[in-house]
Amino acid sequence: MASYSAMSEDQFLCSVCLGVFTNPATIPCGHSFCKPCLEGDWNSSGDHAVCPVCNTRFTPTPTIQVNIVLRDLVESFKGARGSCGVAVDRPTVAPGEVSCDACLGYGMTKAVKTCLVCMSSYCLQHEMVHNARFSRHQLVRPLANLEERMCLNHERLLERYCRTDKTMLCGVCDTHPEPAHQVVSMQVEFLAQKAQLTEAQTRIKEKLKATWKEAERFKSSFHRCKDAAESQIQFVNGFRLALVSKVGLICDRYNIEARRRVDEMKSTASCRSRVLEDDMTALTSRGAELERLIGTSDSFALLNILPSLPSGLPDGVRGQCSINIPPDLLGNLLKTLMKDIAKLPKMGYLTTNGYAVPASRF
Repeated sequence: MASYSAMSEDQFLCSVCLGVFTNPATIPCGHSFCKPCLEGDWNSSGDHAVCPVCNTRFTPTPTIQVNIVLRDLVESFKGARGSCGVAVDRPTVAPGEVSCDACLGYGMTKAVKTCLVCMSSYCLQHEMVHNARFSRHQLVRPLANLEERMCLNHERLLERYCRTDKTMLCGVCDTHPEPAHQVVSMQVEFLAQKAQLTEAQTRIKEKLKATWKEAERFKSSFHRCKDAAESQIQFVNGFRLALVSKVGLICDRYNIEARRRVDEMKSTASCRSRVLEDDMTALTSRGAELERLIGTSDSFALLNILPSLPSGLPDGVRGQCSINIPPDLLGNLLKTLMKDIAKLPKMGYLTTNGYAVPASRF
């Protein structure tokens, strides 16, 4: 650890990107560079392979290989500096922003551009240094996780989208020819998908509103149904006081059955209420997820997660439920009693079918 701390970070800086080495490669003249930086420099210079430092020309172009010893040394140096707490008072980059790759070891600053040749992102200061040396490199807005956005076959930025195969392509991919495959720019597909998600979100909001109204109507009708049932029970309790013991026995049996039916009705209504609440929760969650996706400006992230989204919508408002108490709970006992008590009224029926409660009036 002491030997690493004695080294200077300047010994591990790439002369092309001005950042700490990433997969360093050493060429025949002895100079070392980041492998992506060297490849990008040589690709941009045509058929000539020239050392960016000493301008030594190589014919033929040598094969670029990672210097394993130097790479391990750089990684060990980074680990030693991190464990010693060298990077103190390092300014932070806000969430969602890209940090400058050339500022490693000095503090993380916000990147303003990303070079597709060097495969690195630069702050304003390092962008000026980079542009002064490599004016022909292609710079784009800062991109995070640049390696994931590059075509594995051609090492170019993924800019196109095949709607047929639902895959992302770079500018030179020719494996999706038209008209068999419908290929558009990633930005066009990004806007189209956001429009579809916006439409889906609108439908979800409408279903959520309808479900909420349905829940309110059901709750109101349930209370009316319950009140009617309680009213019937109270009537029977008052009526039994004026009847002989036989009538009291029949009324006791009625109350037991009626309360059992009311409990069943409460249980069914409670289940229905939970279903409606679950529907509203699911619709709210889905709406929030679509809101987050619609709010993103990262086309890659949206298109990358899009295939994993469910294609359908949550069920939303479901069918109506019915809770019934049969018209005659007294059964055969009431028929027997009617021979002696002609004025004993029959019980009405209770229902929440269609959210209408035709309760009996005594």
